Amino acid sequence: LIMDRSVAERLFSVTDVHVYLIDAEPAEVTAVGTQLSDIAKNHSLIYQELYAFRQVVRKMTSGVTTGLWGMLGLGLLVACFGVANSVSRSVIEQTRYIGLMRVVGMSRGKVGMMIVLQSAMTGLIGLLPGFLAGICFAALISTSFNELFGIQLPIKFDATFILGAFLLSFTVVLLASIPPMFRAILLDPLGAIRDE
Repeated sequence: LIMDRSVAERLFSVTDVHVYLIDAEPAEVTAVGTQLSDIAKNHSLIYQELYAFRQVVRKMTSGVTTGLWGMLGLGLLVACFGVANSVSRSVIEQTRYIGLMRVVGMSRGKVGMMIVLQSAMTGLIGLLPGFLAGICFAALISTSFNELFGIQLPIKFDATFILGAFLLSFTVVLLASIPPMFRAILLDPLGAIRDE
């Protein structure tokens, strides 16, 4: 919409102009850009093409996106150590029980499977609260973006991404169970019973 400044002041109470958006025909973009650049220099204004503006916005949003991926990676790392610590403590607390099970004939493979299943249960119990916390965090980001930039970011549920996140989280849990599983498998049954 292009109008005379006096009309804009009267109709819309415009008292100040911060940005002009100028749309040109594709064939005239270069010529109009040159003229606008000269006008901007003569009047101490800033001339910026839409492409350059998009690059600035893309750079800003890519920084935010990189930060969010970094937080996700850090969260997975913390979760991995947390699960490994929890399962290791469980193995230590169950040393006598594992020893007794081995003495009465439980194979090393079944002991390992028991530890992996305990880890899997720990992971499954933590996935639902983690999913809900993720939704709350996304809503917080959306609200903050709206307050800071005046842009409402819709929260979208992408089934593929959610399934991938669940699978990745579950994989991290299973990988974290490997060290405690080997500790339980290599446990000397008689030594475990005697030490307890």
